[in-house]
Parts: sequence; structure tokens; C-alpha cells
Amino acid sequence: MKATPFFVTTLIAAISLAGCSDPVKAPPTMRGDPVAGAYPQQIAIEGMNELLVTDEPIVTPGTDTQPMRVTVPLRSVYEDGRLNIQYRYTFLDDRGRPIRAQSNGWKFAVVQPLARVYAEGAAMDTNAADWELVVRPAQ
Repeated sequence: MKATPFFVTTLIAAISLAGCSDPVKAPPTMRGDPVAGAYPQQIAIEGMNELLVTDEPIVTPGTDTQPMRVTVPLRSVYEDGRLNIQYRYTFLDDRGRPIRAQSNGWKFAVVQPLARVYAEGAAMDTNAADWELVVRPAQ
């Protein structure tokens, strides 16, 4: 009887693992995020990426007296009816940390078939250096 390479490899792995144990029982570690450092600014969830397209964001940087303002043009590519959407901005400091809880929460917009709307947001703090936008179906 001839042993297959798969069987031999499996047998060797089983024998090797049988002798190994973790006496400390260390907790599992988390995986690294493959998009860390390149996380997108505009995120469409719950299928909105199939129904909306975006144009170049209009960003007015913050000053010592005025917080950052962002406007993102969104256009529906859904031809069979209007879209009821919600969007929310999160503003970040120069280290990438969210600045305070966004008290304004989700904003509501109606996008007619093939029409464009402008998702506008302003930071609540003059320390905002970056931003993220999340769009979802209205709930």
C-alpha cells in the first residue's frame, strides 16, 4: 500500500501538534487591518455603494476661528425611484482620533433618480484636520 503525500503531510502535522500545548492559555490576538493607514474617507454601507456615486469633495480647512467644513456631492445611479439616505461625518484631529462625539448624528436626504445632492458637514471643533463620511439607507 502506497501512502499519498497529503496523508503523510497530515500525519506529520498531527503528530507535531499533539506534542505542543499552550500551558499559559494565552488569549487570541487580533489580526492587523489590511487597510490601516489607507482607510477610505467616504464609506457606503448596506448596499449604498451600488446606488450612489460621488464626486470630488469640497473641503474648507479649519482656521483658528472657523472649524473645517466638507461638502461631498452624491449622485444616484438608481433609476427606479428615489433614495432615502442618511449620512454622518466624523471629524478627526491631526493624529487621526475622533474629535468629541458628533452631537448632530445622522442627517437625512432624499436623492431623486439620477439626481445629485450635497452631503454637508462641519466640525464642531477648530482642531479638525481630517474627516470621514458614512452613507447608509435611511432608517
